[in-house]
Amino acid sequence: MACCSSTLIGVTLRWSSLLAPLLLALGSCGPRGGTDVGNGANVTFDVRGYERKEPATKSLTLGSGDVVDELWIAVEQFQVRKGAECSDSDDETGEEPVAQGPFIAEVIEGGIVGGLPSGMLEPGAYCRVRLDLHELEKAEVPAGAPNELAGATVFMRGTRADGVPFTVTSKQSFEFRLDAKEDSFEVVDGRPFFVGIELGALVAALELDTLSGSTLIVDPENNNPQLQAFEKALREASRLFEDKDKDGNLTSSESGDDDELAVGK
Repeated sequence: MACCSSTLIGVTLRWSSLLAPLLLALGSCGPRGGTDVGNGANVTFDVRGYERKEPATKSLTLGSGDVVDELWIAVEQFQVRKGAECSDSDDETGEEPVAQGPFIAEVIEGGIVGGLPSGMLEPGAYCRVRLDLHELEKAEVPAGAPNELAGATVFMRGTRADGVPFTVTSKQSFEFRLDAKEDSFEVVDGRPFFVGIELGALVAALELDTLSGSTLIVDPENNNPQLQAFEKALREASRLFEDKDKDGNLTSSESGDDDELAVGK
């Protein structure tokens, strides 16, 4: 790790447990935000997890009876595309990151570790948020995080409805892309966002009932088809929301279908 310990993001973007809170910031030296654009808008991102309209706290018992105890995600950087509309053919080469990590989030309980870094954007319409996952080195794993995070980008631990424990470990440094639901969303000064990850969709993708054993392990060496389905669901189950009351928590009144600003692909 180039800096010290760990932490999470910028405009203030917040990962939410809406779909499952997840991001941690790395390092007591602090994350690096985007370029100062003068009289711009200071925004933040956080990452959290949730099931439907119920925010996750401590652990989350899903409607299926499965329990998610922890979900960790490491993010390399956040980028935001300016414009009233994005297309799949848009060239994002050279786009400046709003916040450069790595950042680490524990989506279920605390979001970004170490506080929310911030970055500056020009106020106006934006059509896409993009984040790249980061494979953590051992020295980058923050205090209190599981050892399984070393060498991984995502780690989940939980219990199947019948009491059988399971873990999921992804080492893929893949990209998330959340495109605006209504062509664009507005960025204004001081507007905080959550990236939410829907936990029910993640666990459903694992098809845990099809696996056997006293402990269920899903990683590159074990049950790889389930891992690939999980990684796909992670991208598609992400949503962008606004922290409307700016209290740092993703609530049911902020995480409904009508509150979605951008959806994952």
